[in-house]
Amino acid sequence: RVYLTLPGCPPRASAGLDLLTGRYGPAVLGAAAELPDVVAELGPRLGVEPGPIGLMGFSVGAAAALVAVAEGRVPVAAAALIAPTSVPGRVAAALERRTGATYPWNDEARELALRLDLTAVGPHIVRSDPALMLVAGTSDDLVGQAEVAAFRDLLRAHGGAHVSASAVKMGHALAREPGTAPAPSTAEAISVDAVLTDWFRTQLEDRKSVV
Repeated sequence: RVYLTLPGCPPRASAGLDLLTGRYGPAVLGAAAELPDVVAELGPRLGVEPGPIGLMGFSVGAAAALVAVAEGRVPVAAAALIAPTSVPGRVAAALERRTGATYPWNDEARELALRLDLTAVGPHIVRSDPALMLVAGTSDDLVGQAEVAAFRDLLRAHGGAHVSASAVKMGHALAREPGTAPAPSTAEAISVDAVLTDWFRTQLEDRKSVV
């Protein structure tokens, strides 16, 4: 396993940046763009031969993983997406409800939200027929179970033959708030990790390598 930080997010970016144009967009697009070079560097460093790759991401990281799958620049055989933010506009609206603050939409933010609406690129996500596991939190107020289930159904409708979804008892967090510093794993994170470890083992048991 290799844990990667996201561009546009701490510790690689400072606080106070715009939610979509300063943080979300750079994190999703930047991580997907960096992935081919990261994979190329990690192989020799870790002594791993080239082969199919497994990706896992939570929230923004899940969106980045889905963009990487859609772009197809690395051979992703399986991806586990926990609370994937497939529609940025919905996330902004949910944050407005949570915080009571109004997001300052402008043309740049609207264009980025449309560009990163992953429901519009479903055919590209399932084009190579990867195994996809979508995970929803039963008490997630940002990416709800219904949204995750609808995204699963959309991917299946576009031909995704190995797309599944499940729900776990958690909110929209895998770490104690604010989640910007190292801390012991939460019970929810341990549970999700165990489930997805078994899932990856099943999906990739006949593969040569997993990053």
